[in-house]
This record gives sequence, C-alpha cells and structure tokens, in this order.
Amino acid sequence: MKLKADWKFPKIHIGMRIWKTVIAVFICAVLGMIFNIHPFYSMIAAILCMQANTSESIKKGVVRCVGTFIGGMAAVLVLLFFFILYFNIALHCPCHLSHGFIKP
Repeated sequence: MKLKADWKFPKIHIGMRIWKTVIAVFICAVLGMIFNIHPFYSMIAAILCMQANTSESIKKGVVRCVGTFIGGMAAVLVLLFFFILYFNIALHCPCHLSHGFIKP
C-alpha cells in the first residue's frame, strides 16, 4: 500500500523589503568588522528603520538620529549638573581640606 501525500510546501515569496533589510544588516556587519566595533546595535537600528518605501525609511532614520542627539545632549547636561554640584560641595566642604584631598 502506497501513501499519497497531498500536502505541499508553501511557496515563500521573498520581497524587496526583505532584500533591503538583508543588505542593510550585511552592510552594518561589514562596517563593524572594518572599524573593529561590535555592530549589534547598528544592525538592530537597520532592521527597525526599514519601512515599506525609501522615503519612510529615511524619515524614520532622521527621527532616530534627532532622538539620539537630544538624548545625548540631555545626558551631557545631567552629567554636567552633577559634576558642578559635586565640585561645589567638595570645594566648600572643610572636611575635604583637612584630609588633603583638595589643596587650597
């Protein structure tokens, strides 16, 4: 008795968006190897920024760049605030002067 299989493998359509994503991730990996840096985050960003068309992808990439810049500036301001606060306390605290940490 011979069994007949009616089931077939589904056809998988690989569209242009998948190819664009593969190429973008590959470019990120190659650039990471060239510059000797770990390309994990750039590859994730390439996947997240990939949209249905080029203009949408560019728009999302620009929004990510602006957000990263604003976040970086906020971090610099916070670090500057705590740096200034620490040295104002350290310069005006007599306990540091008596232990020789800061020379007058």
